[in-house]
Amino acid sequence: MSAQATGAMARLDNKLNHIYFFIDRLAAASTEDAYGDHPSTVTSDKCAPPTAESASTSNQHASPTPAAAVTSNQCASPSSEVASLGSSDSEANTVTSSSSSSMSGLNPKAGTFTPTPAPTSTKPPAPQATRLYELRQTDDKGFALFAATFIPIGTRIICERPLIRLAENQVHLAWEPYCRLGKKQKAAYDKLHYFKPEHMDLERVSRSYLVGGQDNNPNADDIAELVAEQVRVMGTFAANNFATGAGLSVFETAARLNHSCVPNVHHSFNPKINQQTVYAMRDILPGEELVTTYLGGPASYFIRSQRLETLRHGYGFSCTCPACSDTTGQSDTRREVLGALAWGLQQFLDGGGQGQPYVPVTPAMALQQAESIIGLLIEEGLISVELTKAYRTASTQALSMREYYKAFEYAYDEAEVERNCLGTELEDLKKLGAASSCWIEHVREVAATHGVALGKPKKYKRVKAPKSVEQKQQAVKKKNEASKKKKAAKNEKERVEKEAARQKKEYEASFPGLKA
Repeated sequence: MSAQATGAMARLDNKLNHIYFFIDRLAAASTEDAYGDHPSTVTSDKCAPPTAESASTSNQHASPTPAAAVTSNQCASPSSEVASLGSSDSEANTVTSSSSSSMSGLNPKAGTFTPTPAPTSTKPPAPQATRLYELRQTDDKGFALFAATFIPIGTRIICERPLIRLAENQVHLAWEPYCRLGKKQKAAYDKLHYFKPEHMDLERVSRSYLVGGQDNNPNADDIAELVAEQVRVMGTFAANNFATGAGLSVFETAARLNHSCVPNVHHSFNPKINQQTVYAMRDILPGEELVTTYLGGPASYFIRSQRLETLRHGYGFSCTCPACSDTTGQSDTRREVLGALAWGLQQFLDGGGQGQPYVPVTPAMALQQAESIIGLLIEEGLISVELTKAYRTASTQALSMREYYKAFEYAYDEAEVERNCLGTELEDLKKLGAASSCWIEHVREVAATHGVALGKPKKYKRVKAPKSVEQKQQAVKKKNEASKKKKAAKNEKERVEKEAARQKKEYEASFPGLKA
């Protein structure tokens, strides 16, 4: 560890704490594809899947690029979601009537009268949900998604079904479902970014199938053309896929999310609704790019050089996010300390590593170490699911020490971050007993057995990532405008008072006898 990181450790009083990959991940493994095949418009003998060999990839995140135009919100948050942008359809009743010129007493030359329908409700119509994001071409990252309006923390921005979903981590299997795509879906897939990872020999996989096929005398030109096409499809899948249970999937919109080591949105596959969801982990300003992370778990603690190499090897780009552009070294220091603390706490939870650096000796030290890691994660802007794990570890340690109220508060902190990242449709996690609501009830039950009735925790303070330069400038501008309005109101009040005093003085001078 660097001297700078060691100094940071000293400033934390050697009692740092956190969580993350300390908790065993409970992942529901899906053994079958939850979706039916897409409408098939292309059928050809050339679309048979290469089966001779397989090319696997560990890529479980999407990398954005080509295709264009404005994209509208595909799935505004449901009304049950916090800070969601809801909408309601207004009804209009059309009333028509006709008049007959044959009726006695009516003017036969008068035009037909159609009365204006009475309003069905006196309430104003609810505002319609606006588009949350739009697709734009960038100078350095191809196409990207940008906020088209203010997006509050916890808003579900995207939910969509995959273009292609594979039940296992075998990229070469993407060829057959690609051939079954409809014309429009295939066009959308073809516009996604292509990148062939160095560790994947896609040409060899394709040729192995073709040479071993039923056609013993294939045309060389046909083979070359088909190999190039299969490699393009597999490379596109490798560069844009997300983990969906035990398999991998490519999504038309979510694939446009670029990477940042300090993301503002969280992506995950929700098995209850069988769709990919993207939530705002913090408030997002209009014009701000929506960015997720292609790294997770222990990789969240990688320093800049490690992250750059991982991203270059898997996706072929060099990250320029705030963390990777930090010239002060503070980001690397925090992540280096986080990695050391995470390792030490994991050793403590596993019952090993006694006497080694960063390994707590007592539950009290473990709790303090978890709390310190929570603070460092928030400082670094890592307010994703990793933070929920950190809160769970802190709550667990507090509960073991019978600090029930502290355990209860951390459990609710976990629930708030979980809701911001994953929403409320968490039946799969509840069935596994891994949801924050399950843990909250467990804390209540344990406290109750010791005669402690837990009420409502202190109000949760929303966690926000550090403000960007643009956000700080806007905050200063807003503050200055408020100050000017306040000053203008004060001046107006003084002017009115002076004018009233002047008029009173003139009145008294004009009518001195009335003063008494």
